Amino acid sequence: DGGFYHFLTFFNHPDFGIIMRNTLSLSLLKLLFAFPLPIVFALALNEMRGTKIKRIVQTVSYLPHFISWVIVYGLAFTLLNTASGVVNEVLYRLGYKKIEFLTQASHFWPMAVVTDVWKELGWWSIILLAAMTGIDPSQYESARVDGASRLKCIWHITLPNIKGTMAVVLILSIGALMS
Repeated sequence: DGGFYHFLTFFNHPDFGIIMRNTLSLSLLKLLFAFPLPIVFALALNEMRGTKIKRIVQTVSYLPHFISWVIVYGLAFTLLNTASGVVNEVLYRLGYKKIEFLTQASHFWPMAVVTDVWKELGWWSIILLAAMTGIDPSQYESARVDGASRLKCIWHITLPNIKGTMAVVLILSIGALMS
């Protein structure tokens, strides 16, 4: 009875509808951006020819996944605060007005989406890159012999071969919708 009381209190709260609407809206926004960007990023990494720089970019991009949200917000504060944030310092030196990213309500939703995408971009792209390594290179060679450009190879070979992995990533992302 004690724990169920808290659920009833929450569901009967006057702001319950607003809370649910905001949670679902923010989650859908995150899904809208956090699903396609890792695909594009993984495709870009897959097309890179320099293996050393590719490995560095991969490592730097997936490390945020293993960092706690407290540290992510600490980094965001360090980069974006009005007094000494790097981003605002650059804006100021370029002659622009400093932006209060962290204190204006109008910036909350974009900041929440951007930090979520930044935190998870590398992780999902590594999973997609792993799927890309399973594609038979002879498919690309045949396409190039037939005159296919890199973009046509991506569209007609890479994407169809990783569609199962993309579906799994989408399902897992939808599963985390209410988190």
